[in-house]
Amino acid sequence: QALALVSLIVASAGIGAYTGGTFIKGTELNNMCEGIDADGNASNTMAVGCSQFVLGVHDTMSTLTFGGLLDKGFVCFPKDISGPQLSLAVKKYLNGNSDKLEEPANILVAVAFVENYPCAEE
Repeated sequence: QALALVSLIVASAGIGAYTGGTFIKGTELNNMCEGIDADGNASNTMAVGCSQFVLGVHDTMSTLTFGGLLDKGFVCFPKDISGPQLSLAVKKYLNGNSDKLEEPANILVAVAFVENYPCAEE
């Protein structure tokens, strides 16, 4: 359910990593994220790419929320969230959802954020 909703919103916003013919899939991002260590830090150049991709989706979602294009109750990042924390959350999500890795990577990152950083119900 969250995957379908995030897919619709993110696709309409045009977020993704274009690789000259297709957007990258979760399998590719999962491979890139293998070098994210237990503290969420990148241990090799592929993992740096993972971190940059994750931060790009974070920044896009934050900008869309701030600009009113994404519902403010959709995802609530803590004010003190760090890049390594985001990367680790995404790595854990990808590892725990291997059945979804054929989906576009940007969608999976967005779903990981929605599931890991829900807004408090009022």
